[in-house]
Amino acid sequence: MTERLSEDLRELLGDEDFLKLVENFGGDRLYVPQSVTETKVSNALGEEAAAKLAKRYGGDYPRIPLARAFRARHYRSALGLTNPEVADRLGMTVSGVEKLFSRHPAKRAPRPRAVDARQADLFD
Repeated sequence: MTERLSEDLRELLGDEDFLKLVENFGGDRLYVPQSVTETKVSNALGEEAAAKLAKRYGGDYPRIPLARAFRARHYRSALGLTNPEVADRLGMTVSGVEKLFSRHPAKRAPRPRAVDARQADLFD
């Protein structure tokens, strides 16, 4: 259920605002008010993202995921942090971060295949 909520929140807010949400409220049950003016949610995320959250979850108490794998990939790719630095940010051990990266490898584009000009294409 947490993964589904994470995906739903990422789709709703976008990666940048989702990151703000999990950094500020990850692991907590968060009351999402129906009115977004001058709330801790709007202060942390901004009015626009808080309004999106209120429209979908207003009046509810969703448990905000920690999203450690997402955050670890972000910290490594966008900020260039090392595993010990990522571990400090996530409150984990370095071996825990290494396990995160091995369980959730980054999606890479397939490498282009080298084609020999003398080779005929089987499906041409």
